[in-house]
Amino acid sequence: MVRSPAPPGALILLMLIVASGRPGLAQDVNDAHAITMQALRAVEGDSVRSVAARWKDQLQRDPTNRAATLGLATIGWLSYDVPSAERYYQRIIAANASDRFSVYARLGRARSLDSRSQYAQAMAEYDGALGTARAAKDAAAAGEILTDLSHTRYQTGGAPAGLAALDTANRLLLASDPISMATYHGRRAGFLMEMRNPGAESEALTCIDLARGAHVLRNQGLCLNILAVDSYQRGNIDSAIVLMHAAIGVQGAAHNRGARGDALVTLGRMLIPIGSYGEARQAVYRGVADLRAAGQPLGWALYTVGEISRTIHDRSAAAAYAAESASQFDSTSDLPGTMAARLLQARIELDASNFDESRRLLQEHLAWAQHAKQRIEEIDARLGLADVAERERDWVGAGQQFDSVQTLARRYRMTGWEGKLKYEYGLLALRRGDLNTAERDFNAYLHSLDSGETILRYRARARLAGIYATRGDFVRAEKELSTAGEALDAWRATLADPNLRVLAFQATDDEDPDLGVPAVLAAIAVHGRTGRALELAERRRARALSDLLARGAALRIDSTSGSTRVLHAAHPAFSISSGVRDAVAALDGSTALLEYVTGARGAPTTLFVVTRAHGITAHLLPPADALEGSVGRLVALMEGGSDARVPARALGATLLGPAMADLPRGITGLVIVPDGPLHRVPFDALRLQDDHYAVEDYTIGIAPSVAVLESLRSRTSALGSTAASTARILVFGDVAFAGGRQSAEPGARRTNGQERSGLNAPDEFPRLIGSATEAREVARYSPDAEVRLREDASEAYLKRAPLDSFRVIHFATHAIVDDRSMARTVLALAPTANESGLVSPGDLGALHLDADLVVLSACRTAGGVVVTGEGVQGLINPLLQAGARSVVATQWRIGDQSTIAFIDAFYAALARRLTVAQALRAAKLDAIRRGAPMSEWAAFTLVGDPSVIVPLIPPRRSNWIALYAFAGALASVAIYFAFRNLKRRSGERASPVPVSARTHQE
Repeated sequence: MVRSPAPPGALILLMLIVASGRPGLAQDVNDAHAITMQALRAVEGDSVRSVAARWKDQLQRDPTNRAATLGLATIGWLSYDVPSAERYYQRIIAANASDRFSVYARLGRARSLDSRSQYAQAMAEYDGALGTARAAKDAAAAGEILTDLSHTRYQTGGAPAGLAALDTANRLLLASDPISMATYHGRRAGFLMEMRNPGAESEALTCIDLARGAHVLRNQGLCLNILAVDSYQRGNIDSAIVLMHAAIGVQGAAHNRGARGDALVTLGRMLIPIGSYGEARQAVYRGVADLRAAGQPLGWALYTVGEISRTIHDRSAAAAYAAESASQFDSTSDLPGTMAARLLQARIELDASNFDESRRLLQEHLAWAQHAKQRIEEIDARLGLADVAERERDWVGAGQQFDSVQTLARRYRMTGWEGKLKYEYGLLALRRGDLNTAERDFNAYLHSLDSGETILRYRARARLAGIYATRGDFVRAEKELSTAGEALDAWRATLADPNLRVLAFQATDDEDPDLGVPAVLAAIAVHGRTGRALELAERRRARALSDLLARGAALRIDSTSGSTRVLHAAHPAFSISSGVRDAVAALDGSTALLEYVTGARGAPTTLFVVTRAHGITAHLLPPADALEGSVGRLVALMEGGSDARVPARALGATLLGPAMADLPRGITGLVIVPDGPLHRVPFDALRLQDDHYAVEDYTIGIAPSVAVLESLRSRTSALGSTAASTARILVFGDVAFAGGRQSAEPGARRTNGQERSGLNAPDEFPRLIGSATEAREVARYSPDAEVRLREDASEAYLKRAPLDSFRVIHFATHAIVDDRSMARTVLALAPTANESGLVSPGDLGALHLDADLVVLSACRTAGGVVVTGEGVQGLINPLLQAGARSVVATQWRIGDQSTIAFIDAFYAALARRLTVAQALRAAKLDAIRRGAPMSEWAAFTLVGDPSVIVPLIPPRRSNWIALYAFAGALASVAIYFAFRNLKRRSGERASPVPVSARTHQE
């Protein structure tokens, strides 16, 4: 749903130190208004240094020179040197003189407070300045004060209160002064815009004309800003963005960083609906830099980042930003800001299905908007209430809200909203089952969009595809999805921000980020077009990671010479149709590929089964909504060490049973591509029909997508024989965390990442004693291993070492993995003077690896945020991006001591030249035979290319160990015979041979 931004208070604040005046006064150096004009022109004309030097010289000669003092105070305020401005203003005010200098000193201090959103203090200063002006019978100064006071009145009482103050000011201002009149018309334009009065545009144009004639840039920039927001609220986004860029340029030329910062933040909000998330975020960050330099509040910047976070469905971050922005707005009595933050909170509550709370906040917002005559805010509130009604299946109530919005848009000539409302009407018709009306509305919406609104066009085509699939017109449904996907891929390629590339498929202001696509794919698949359905499914899956892998394969760095050269050809850009065919061809006769597609709102889960013998088949499974609870119960029971046989059997029958029935003979390996909540499933611990664990019958690996699997396999084959030489191993263990302490539970390992998602430094990590033993055991499998323990296991070493010389990298440490926000996931290493020790996913993705295998022997390292179409975003994908071919990670907490035996069995199997998937299976079977609890072995999973072979060697026992074992055996034999002789001498019958002695004899 397209939203309009609530304009920030400082957007309307025309921070002009000019108001009414008389022609020629600027030449009178003893007039207070003329002095402020000189200060303004000095700032805008880059002559601050010389003008300020002249005033300082005058003040040094005469400390009572009030003109020089006011000039320096005004330059201080305009240059954001608030302490200096306050010091000079106070000198003038302290004299208690009822003259123009006292008036302008109080007015200057009020403006400074107002620009920093300190409205209560500003109101007091405005009142003091107004009283002084009236006492001096200075009507022009009183008019100027009322003009600026109107902004504070607006902040506390809404646009009508601001207009009332302006009406009084207009009777006092001199029409012959273009600057004071520009200020007046600019403020009036802002208030009328808020009230959706069509006269706003005319007032803003008048302001610009007057300001240009007076050569004052600030008025021009701020009135361009108002025109931009007015255009945006009418639905003319392209024009609004052009105008806002112009405003930003003018404010930059005027050195007005505060107003430029506000304009940049507002530009960021304008870019959200058209899908320019990278540009939006960049604009907000630039705006934050300006606002901080100006000492102005960041409430609107935080609000905008919260909007972006919600749009890309990072709800945890969105809630945090909304709360922080609300707190800032409340602290500055910024009522429009407070209401905007509450509106964002209402949407977040709706996303979480908290309908009553969302409705309460929206109704509160609607009442305020109607009272303050904030028309665009009223529209936002009504659209939110329509969302609530739809989620509660109150189609009549939703339609009434849309009708009210349409009436408002027509009444206030907000022409751009007419087309955009068509999507909402179409969605409502679709949910009521009126396919003809829905098709008509979605097509009308599609035609109202320009070519640059890619995300909006994608969602319209996805909805149309759903309509055609429902009617049984699968060819047309495929065409719509294919066309939409091609356009979206082209747009994604332009995104510079990797995180936004990942989030592109779910970056839509819609409660269903899937847009019904999984249901369309299911319908296409079950009607005999399984190959085409799988191709379309692949277009949505792990595309960002696939693109990065393809690009990363192009060039490698020759670490010996330091020069850049092509070591092997880049994997070509993945073609969907050829990619699926290649995936089938690449499967050996013993491996099957299982790809799942899940969706929201009751869409069936589709399971694609790919084998060389049978090609592609498809099965419909229960919706993800019905499976999610069972998956959660299974994982909780397994992690806690409880009996999980019942849910393991049930999920095994549901998720694997249909595939098992179709598999040809000889299938021993499964490559699984999960989706949605199925990313959390420990597939090898599911029970099959024979009640075996799946791992007992199959070797299982996980792949993010067919495209990624093909890229990783191409990367492996380009290296030649993997058994050519023994792999070098790099191991990190027993990390010296900052403030690390001895673990209170030596047998209970690593900290639960989600519980520790709020940590900012590794001060609370307990020391992992067992990880040192694990590191040394792993190192024994390569004669050229490097072990980094304690302080040497540092983030600095990881970032600076030539990692591409290691074919195995093993981390035995702590990890923090947050399933709610990608920003709070890290791998913990030792800190240094310049590094915290917390290695982020971005840090991992920036490494240069050439590794067959990376092992993340820490808690929940396979976890992360599940993103629509892109899978789990945590620690694994960045490592694949950086150059790893396969990654072993964990689904839940693991034990510090118990992990050692499992890891050793895994590496021992690798040394027998098993593939990584076969080696992981061997370690799990060994654990099962040992009677190890399921929580110990089922936690580990393999992601990436399961066919990788790592050339390791079995460790040799050292001489002292062999001698020790031989001496122990001799001692046992000696003890046995001595004991037997003692029995004989005592006349007693010899007791049975102790078990330990029998073992040594054998």
